[in-house]
Amino acid sequence: MWELVVTPNAQAPAIKGEFSLKYSFDESDDSKLYKYYFDITDYQTLYILEASVEPTKGSEFCRDGALCHLHLKIKSVCHTLEQNNVSKSVMYEVLAEQSVWAVCGRTAGVVCFDSDSEPQTVVLDVMPLTSGHLPLPLVRISKYIPAETDKSGKADSHPRLEPFSPGQVYNNSKGKQVHVIAAVSDGHVT
Repeated sequence: MWELVVTPNAQAPAIKGEFSLKYSFDESDDSKLYKYYFDITDYQTLYILEASVEPTKGSEFCRDGALCHLHLKIKSVCHTLEQNNVSKSVMYEVLAEQSVWAVCGRTAGVVCFDSDSEPQTVVLDVMPLTSGHLPLPLVRISKYIPAETDKSGKADSHPRLEPFSPGQVYNNSKGKQVHVIAAVSDGHVT
């Protein structure tokens, strides 16, 4: 584990690395040196993503077949959004396993960040399809680049998505589970 502290208003510099290894095929051979040079870029965490599933108002537990709320909280941790390399808009996508979760309504959307960088919160309706300790639905965020307009006012391109580099989004909820109990039966057997 390592940490590189970067000046808040500066773009994170590329880290230049060297991996070297001495090897031989057997003990009688002279050792040979292997070197590999590499750069690490885009390693600074830009966003923290938190997700949780909670029962609807009036319910104490999440139940199999009952509507629940998926709360998404996306927080910009970059010290300034004026940098060209930081996207002011991100698109979230809920990628739920279809045998475990049903996403009711929208599964994707775009959130925008102002310079005050307050966290953005989205609430979606989900329904667990089975009981037990279920993994939370997977949420992915991407850079959202809006369509550009030329001088005549016509859009010359479509909006597009770009993935974040590994490490630029910290998913605080990765590996978390929610306990879903079995649906309440009505008391009679059919």
